[in-house]
Amino acid sequence: GSPQKTGSGQGYESAGPSSVSQTGAVPVDLGPDDDAGVPQDLISVELDLGFATATLSVSPWQTRSDFEEIVHKFLETNKVRPVFAEALVKYLEAVEDSAESFPAIETAELSDLYCRYG
Repeated sequence: GSPQKTGSGQGYESAGPSSVSQTGAVPVDLGPDDDAGVPQDLISVELDLGFATATLSVSPWQTRSDFEEIVHKFLETNKVRPVFAEALVKYLEAVEDSAESFPAIETAELSDLYCRYG
């Protein structure tokens, strides 16, 4: 007998074909136009950095305890000085607290946030 078809593989059989379908696109990978299901970002802030604009995003599975790490990665990726980290974390907390629904989509200027939360 062939031991490959027993036990551990059974849990994946129902999920596998639908997510790796050869006949159609997987909607999760299409981007922000996919409104069905879980939103791509819980919080999305289009942030004017002064020299560029970048989007600071919090994913649905991330919590307030992740904000500091999210902000530090964002600052590093966009080559922004870490002096702004505390203000951005406080801003994300304020957005989360004041959001009436999710995803919360905001626009902000880094200099303004630093004045208000820094």
